Amino acid sequence: MFWADCRLRSTAYVDMTTYFIFGAFETFLPLYLVSIGIEVYLIGIIFAIQVLSIALTKPFFGKIADVKNPVYQIMAGLMLLGLSVFMIPFCSDIMFLLILSLLSGLGMSLSTVATTKYIADIAKREEIGASMGALSSIMDVGHSSGPFVTGIIITASGYAAGFGMALILAVITTLYFGIMTIRSTKT
Repeated sequence: MFWADCRLRSTAYVDMTTYFIFGAFETFLPLYLVSIGIEVYLIGIIFAIQVLSIALTKPFFGKIADVKNPVYQIMAGLMLLGLSVFMIPFCSDIMFLLILSLLSGLGMSLSTVATTKYIADIAKREEIGASMGALSSIMDVGHSSGPFVTGIIITASGYAAGFGMALILAVITTLYFGIMTIRSTKT
């Protein structure tokens, strides 16, 4: 069963956190950018950079996940995503914002392609479909709750706190995932 396996459960939390951060990013980045006076066409370019970086790197990162241990790739990707989103409210330079958008896309690509590979590796053969379905459902929970929770935080405390939640969640989830996957390999 999916929830009984700590590796499956912790991987689902990684995807939930990844899409929580992505939901917050895609919802509140445009508002932040408008608030600091970034032109609308540049906001489109910033988003295009992220989407292109995800689309163009998933095959490459998937190949890496096929030959290397995906656990480290998952952890690196989530931390890169969390750190790059955390940095957003501390800059207003368009070049730096483009770099952060690129890095967030790379982090998301690194993590999500490796979580899928890892689930396929560790799920019982007869439960792969159910495990992938559970992973996808948990991802949707993260994606839909990210804008809601981040909106509350931004309203109460500002953009730095709202985007800061990305790094806090990335650190907590990465630590949990690391502990659960290391613990399970020793038992």
